[in-house]
Amino acid sequence: MSEKRKVFTPDEKLSLQELVLKYKHILENKKSGFVSVLKKKQTWETLALEFNSLPHVTQRDQISLKKCWENIKSFKKSNCYRQNGKNENWRWKL
Repeated sequence: MSEKRKVFTPDEKLSLQELVLKYKHILENKKSGFVSVLKKKQTWETLALEFNSLPHVTQRDQISLKKCWENIKSFKKSNCYRQNGKNENWRWKL
């Protein structure tokens, strides 16, 4: 059996958000061409290296970091809808 994955701590989520903000111009780019997709993949690899070099984090691969980021975005969107009834300024608020 495989080992159960560890849950992201609040500090890890905050660190991930800060790193994504650093690369948001690439990671949140709407383009989907070959070059853009390749650049996004390389950026997630770079982000994973930077994340794993932090002293207070559990080692993670870029797939789990990307999934965590998608979950954070989804939560923030749905939370904003619940509070305001619309999607206002949910992006990049830590």
